[in-house]
Amino acid sequence: MSNKTFVYLYTVVLFGLTFLFVRRLFENIKTGDFDYVKLGLNLGIIIVLILKIVRLGKIENQKTDS
Repeated sequence: MSNKTFVYLYTVVLFGLTFLFVRRLFENIKTGDFDYVKLGLNLGIIIVLILKIVRLGKIENQKTDS
């Protein structure tokens, strides 16, 4: 698979994880019972995916058709 395919795939996964993170965060705010481990791990995975998307995007943009 090409880098462009991975960028699109990671973007879809990032959207899903961000949705789940925000939903869990709002539920925790409503109940007042924060699960810091789940929130932290989810946020960490989101940050890693953002960095992967940026790195693969830079690689894809530097390619030239010769």
